[in-house]
Amino acid sequence: MLDTVKIAGGASVITPKLPTVLMGFGSVPAKAIDDALEVNGLVVKFQSTTFIFLAADVLFIGWRLKNEVLVALRDKNVLDTGFPDENLIWAASHNHHAPACDPDKPGLGRFDYDFFEQVKTAAIDIISDAVSSKFREATMEHVEAKAEGLVVNRRKRVWS
Repeated sequence: MLDTVKIAGGASVITPKLPTVLMGFGSVPAKAIDDALEVNGLVVKFQSTTFIFLAADVLFIGWRLKNEVLVALRDKNVLDTGFPDENLIWAASHNHHAPACDPDKPGLGRFDYDFFEQVKTAAIDIISDAVSSKFREATMEHVEAKAEGLVVNRRKRVWS
């Protein structure tokens, strides 16, 4: 079934400057930058409901980051007070080659407050700009398929 939605979005580079310590590698500082890190966002309006989708090139998105973005968007009147928190869906690419922006996982690397603020600001700016821009019509389709045998637990030995 196809549904018409209205969309607007954006992206921002969040690559930190060197030297920086990467999450997932203890306290080892990065020696070089191979690829840019990004935050990408999409605002989707479907009927009377708005959804926000964010994706960031980080290992984890913690509750603190999501909450601070929501509070800032409400404070700037980008989102009204009735916007449901669960309508902000934020995914991490599970990138070990980014600084830590989740203070609740100290065993995976030293929390980088400056990077946290950089990711937060990028997300706020992307969504603020998207909400105030001209939305485009798009179609959305929901499909399902069986994917048996395509997913392998990477910690389970499957080849001999």
